[in-house]
Amino acid sequence: MLIYKKMNAYDRIRLMKCTPCIKDSLMPKYVLSSMLAEDIIDEEDFRDVLSSKGREKQVQKLIEILSQKSSQAFRKFIKILDEDHDWLAETIKSIEVSDDEVESFFASRGNNPKRITSDSVQQQAYIDEARGIDVQDSVPMNRRPAAQQHVVERPQSQSKEITYEMLTVLRRNSRVVRNWCALAHRLGLSTQVNSIHMKINMRMESVDLAIIYLMEEWKGIQPKDYNLEQLVRILREEQFNDVAGIFQFLNC
Repeated sequence: MLIYKKMNAYDRIRLMKCTPCIKDSLMPKYVLSSMLAEDIIDEEDFRDVLSSKGREKQVQKLIEILSQKSSQAFRKFIKILDEDHDWLAETIKSIEVSDDEVESFFASRGNNPKRITSDSVQQQAYIDEARGIDVQDSVPMNRRPAAQQHVVERPQSQSKEITYEMLTVLRRNSRVVRNWCALAHRLGLSTQVNSIHMKINMRMESVDLAIIYLMEEWKGIQPKDYNLEQLVRILREEQFNDVAGIFQFLNC
């Protein structure tokens, strides 16, 4: 499911105001996998951002893409920032937008909201857009018009190396972390689940480290199977298609 309704005026202005802060501090590669998992962006968006050369251009591309998404997508983006960039999330949430700023925003686009008074339907549409009242903020892909569906084919993995960057992507994907036990079972490492649980509890570590310990166990017990091709296959079997797509792109 992809979110594609336009962002309301208040959030668009808020995004414009916080752009300098985002450009100064955000590392796109650390949030892209979560944005993909939360349906904020699709694989084509992900590819477009990472294809931009240098952090600054990647951030600029990400902001450009985000500005075309919905207010719900923007709220999800802020929630993702809460995890690793909490001060940036708080900065964005603290930004105030006045009605005058919204009026100026519409005027700059050639629309004068004061003129939208004769037709109650038009007036309500303006209010809904400005205030962010979303009637239908997201639509399943199978209900979207064919022209709006993006099918991105990925090249098959050639290198079998599982990189540190890929392990970081796994750790930062909340859905994978929540279901790491299912991943362990699929890898044939069910007997290692309890020991990994105990290790994390005894050391009072974050649960996302279970992914790292699981990969270490896999590499130690099944070294011949420890490769990117197998990992991508298993991720797809467990319906972690977003992460599998990222890995195939990173390896192309």
